[in-house]
Amino acid sequence: MLPCKRFPYGLVDAPGRFPTYNSPVSDRIHGFCCVAAAAVLWGLWVFFLRPAALPGFTSGAIMFGVLAVAGAPAAWRHRRRRHLPTIWLWMGLAGLLDAGNAGCYFTALDHGTIATAVLSHYLAPTFAPLFAWLLLRERISQRTLPAALIGLAGLGALLWPTGGPPALGGALWGAASAVCYGALFPVGKRLMREFSALEVMGYHSALSALVLAA
Repeated sequence: MLPCKRFPYGLVDAPGRFPTYNSPVSDRIHGFCCVAAAAVLWGLWVFFLRPAALPGFTSGAIMFGVLAVAGAPAAWRHRRRRHLPTIWLWMGLAGLLDAGNAGCYFTALDHGTIATAVLSHYLAPTFAPLFAWLLLRERISQRTLPAALIGLAGLGALLWPTGGPPALGGALWGAASAVCYGALFPVGKRLMREFSALEVMGYHSALSALVLAA
């Protein structure tokens, strides 16, 4: 995905080396573009994996296997860098959260429509501020709660017409994916203080693949 200092999974190969911007406005626009591009790229996985009709956790394991291989060169290049032992606990947490994220997301696709799975998955931004406060003690702004409630109401309006037990099952699995994904944001931010984005992708994806394949 694209480099972005606000979000942890850009294609940047060294910690702290991020592009500079002329103004806060350009910084914000760049962040929005990164999120939009990441959402589009994430959404494309379904077109490659769903036709195979594999179980959700198997699809997730395949996806993370690909990402682990892609991140392996960066991890090997920086293998001699020393890190505090506690940072690997954060890496392990990232692997578990992303395994839950992808496993639940692809299972949601098995239990409902693509629209239901994707829309419920993108509840994640409503959970991210809460986990950022719990894990990193980042302050929640006054606008965050109203924005989250409005987003939640909008998502409910979009999902309501689909109705029925299959749609409900897909929505619940998608929401579970969103909880894991929302928690992953602050964990990834913490890891980016010590690792490059490609290292984070390679290390945590290897663990995620093993968890989902087990």
